Amino acid sequence: MEVWDIFRDCKSGIDFENTVVKFLRCLAFEANRTGKDDGGIDIVATTSILSTKYTFYIQCKYFNTPLGKHPIQEVYAGTNYYGGNGKPVVITNNKVTVDARVYAKRLGVEIIADAEWVELKQVFKARKLINPNPHKGMLGIILARVCNNQSYLEASVQGTPAPLTNKEQLKLEIINDFEAAEEYLKEAARLQQSVAQYQQRAMTLQKEALLKNLDYG
Repeated sequence: MEVWDIFRDCKSGIDFENTVVKFLRCLAFEANRTGKDDGGIDIVATTSILSTKYTFYIQCKYFNTPLGKHPIQEVYAGTNYYGGNGKPVVITNNKVTVDARVYAKRLGVEIIADAEWVELKQVFKARKLINPNPHKGMLGIILARVCNNQSYLEASVQGTPAPLTNKEQLKLEIINDFEAAEEYLKEAARLQQSVAQYQQRAMTLQKEALLKNLDYG
């Protein structure tokens, strides 16, 4: 399945869930929809790496507007409902607000949204990693398997450290603040790119209008 075609035939949330299941199965995940009484989880996906089984609890959102914090809260609660033995993931076809991304990072919820799909598309086309720093979790596993990169695969599922000391906790809070700032800078860069595209489109339309006016005159 080509990643840039993943949403092509989706017309509903159910279509999107089924497409995500098919996509994950192509990448050696065992993935199944949960059904109606899902507790906030649409798909449970598992995969084995170096004889260790990893579980992901996924909420899919097929939206025509950017996602806020609510789906993150739902998948976080749903993961705990299922026993808390896996990682919560929100997968959407749309954008996720910066505030929601920061919130998700604090809760340990993985996001696969517009920015991640862009990177996936680039990696699928090139069959080569474009980010040397491994993504943790499901995205890292997907990228590693696309490129058949075992070291990247292992790095994407490295375990969490032991409980933090007070000093380590303070350091983590500082890192979280910097990561939050980074998310806002990324969003600013995306918005600037959109502004540049709209400006270019406006200039093109103005040029076309002037040429039409000259032809009319």
